[in-house]
Amino acid sequence: MPNLTIGRSVALIFGALISGILLLGGATWQSFEAERTALEWSAHTRNVLAAVQETSLAILAAETGQRGYLLTGRDEYLLPSDEAIQRLGGLRADLRDLTADDAGHRNRMAALGPVLDSKLAELASTVDLRRGVGLGAALGTVLTDAGRDDMVRIAALLTGMRSAEQRLLGERLVDAERLTYWVRILVGAGVLLAILTLLWAARLLYRAATVDALTGLRSRNRMWEVFTAWDSGPRPPMAAMLMLDIDRFRSVNQVFGPVLGDEVIAEVGRRLASISGRHSVGRLGGDDFAICCVGITIPEAEQLGLAAVAILARPFDIRQQALHLTASVGIAHSDTAGTIDLRQGADDARYVAKTRGGNQLIAFLPSMHEFRREQAKLEQGLHLALEGEGELTVAYQPVVRMSDRKLIAVEALARWNHPQLGPIPPDRFIELAEARGLIVPLGLKLMTIAVAQAADWYRRFPRNRPIVNINISPVQLASSDVIDDLVDLIERHGLPLSGFCIEVTESAFTDARAVEALRKARRLGFKVTMDDFGIGYSSLSQLPRLPLVSIKLDRSFISHASESAGDAAILRAIASLAHELGLTVIAEGVED
Repeated sequence: MPNLTIGRSVALIFGALISGILLLGGATWQSFEAERTALEWSAHTRNVLAAVQETSLAILAAETGQRGYLLTGRDEYLLPSDEAIQRLGGLRADLRDLTADDAGHRNRMAALGPVLDSKLAELASTVDLRRGVGLGAALGTVLTDAGRDDMVRIAALLTGMRSAEQRLLGERLVDAERLTYWVRILVGAGVLLAILTLLWAARLLYRAATVDALTGLRSRNRMWEVFTAWDSGPRPPMAAMLMLDIDRFRSVNQVFGPVLGDEVIAEVGRRLASISGRHSVGRLGGDDFAICCVGITIPEAEQLGLAAVAILARPFDIRQQALHLTASVGIAHSDTAGTIDLRQGADDARYVAKTRGGNQLIAFLPSMHEFRREQAKLEQGLHLALEGEGELTVAYQPVVRMSDRKLIAVEALARWNHPQLGPIPPDRFIELAEARGLIVPLGLKLMTIAVAQAADWYRRFPRNRPIVNINISPVQLASSDVIDDLVDLIERHGLPLSGFCIEVTESAFTDARAVEALRKARRLGFKVTMDDFGIGYSSLSQLPRLPLVSIKLDRSFISHASESAGDAAILRAIASLAHELGLTVIAEGVED
């Protein structure tokens, strides 16, 4: 479809509406002009003309409301339209009753019903297109002549009814001079009021499409128009795009409610407007904002971004509550973005700012875009790997007892062999799965593979079967019934729960739900071990209270102990303490 701006679309649609209302208004004017010879109104004629006039207004109200929805997508524009459509049913019945005695009117009513239904069906189809396909397809329908013939026929039929009533008045009433002046004034005022109403509605619709209602800043559509005008025209020597959002803003709505959250967003808009100067600032939706800068150097753009970070770090005084928030800002400049769209570049840089903890400005580099593309590609590949077979596998690392070199356990380790990219490091795809909400299905698939392998070993080596250590993410423990899922898998194969050990990192013990899940696992008969002990959140005072049977020392303890007597002493002390608590100590990094 043609690439129309919102303003041009509003002008085209309301131009058609105004043409239609002028056509009906002109017909109304002519019919009342012909009635200037009437001395008094008959009650019957007044009722017919009133029903005809209300039918005209109801048709226009239905079309105006549905066109308003087409432009904005907001359901409130359909309320007056739906009311008008319901009113049309009663008006059609009234007209049939009022005109039943006239053969000409009966024929017109017989023709009005189908053409009116056709027009309403056309309006409904544009709304359905807007909902299902989008504004472009709906505008494509509006810009054709579909429905125009129906409007002309409806106008002609209603005009015919008015003309017929004119003839009846001419037969029954004797003098129209007394009413001519007032009829002209009233009809002219009605047409003028209808035109002014449409112009006012057009202004409101255009404002709704280009101005954010909450902040008064430019809307997303208007911001992209500003950017498109820069991108498609002769470019100035320099330009930049800044994108920013509030770090962890969801917590504001969760704690204080959406009303106060809206007040925060409005204040963010005011603060950004105060520092943006001549540059275009707008709200893209939610807590996302953008600043489009034309004719700006890289240092100037970075200074503006730093000003945004600083001004949004100031406390927000909302309803006598001081809220401390931070923002992540990404900036892309035309001198360094290369062929990357500045909007995409600024968004990529903002993503990096958020991954680094937020409350900072990050300038875009082309490598950031490639990283996000790779992450997106990996995410889609992980979906396919979860649905298929063969890509996700499990490798097994032995756990050997030092005293007799006997194999006592194996740790199930996730492996992913991507069909195009080859082996993907576990820390990369597991971190991606946790960030994208895929860790639960990934963990379930890996557990299924590991338990099936354990069942095979139990059948083949019934007297010498190792314990199988299964890694479970803290995210799984806190957000799913992973323990119950593992129990179901093991019992399905008829294996004892005591033959499995759940391996978790130290961070799992900082979440109360995760700790309770591990205590439940111990009660059921699972073993539990802490991985990478000593490098994160360990607290020696908590060890006796945790549901553990063993701890696994991080490999850094072993490598440092071989180089330093002090580190060796720490290693001996930790091992001695663990043994006193009845815990088995597992050491990584002993291969050499």
